[in-house]
Amino acid sequence: MMDRFNGLDVPESLADALGPRTLAFLVYDMQAGILSQIPDGDRVMSDVQRLLAVTGKRRVRTVFTRHYFMPTQLAGVFSCARPRFGRATRTPRRPGR
Repeated sequence: MMDRFNGLDVPESLADALGPRTLAFLVYDMQAGILSQIPDGDRVMSDVQRLLAVTGKRRVRTVFTRHYFMPTQLAGVFSCARPRFGRATRTPRRPGR
């Protein structure tokens, strides 16, 4: 039996974490421009396609994501805060600098 915290089940074993109700396959940033920049990009694509076939047959949820940056003019103040995450400084960088 799993622990519960704030109304959520907390897995205690690998079997708990891999349950069909909670399992998802995450495909992160598989853009053609990204794959062409990494060693063995063709092999990576082949592996992901193979995993997609298996997870599809087993009806595992699949989540596709894409990483991108917005132009500073559109991102607003978040573009000043983002570089600060994880840094000790409190001085925001000015856009364009």
